[in-house]
Amino acid sequence: MKNASLNVLLKQAEERVLERQALIGRQIVYLGEQLQRHLASPRALMIAGGAGFLAGEASKRLSRPGKNHPPTEEEVIDEQPVKPGLWLTACTFIVKQALMRMS
Repeated sequence: MKNASLNVLLKQAEERVLERQALIGRQIVYLGEQLQRHLASPRALMIAGGAGFLAGEASKRLSRPGKNHPPTEEEVIDEQPVKPGLWLTACTFIVKQALMRMS
């Protein structure tokens, strides 16, 4: 008698686990579709382009291609280096704000 009720309980638990796994699979597919839709939106593409532009400008200012000598005084005055952390923080803030507005 006890074995029969334990078998029924086990069978019910297995069914709940399988139902939960199926639900999680459907949720993953749905979230993937939503993420793809949001990332392909014009706003997200514009944000990514802007962030890429800012990162490119920052890296241009930080690297001085073709100049293997120490900078002259005029170059130091003309090219005030911006710390990469500041650019990264600014880009992160812009992307975060845009993503918050999208949702």
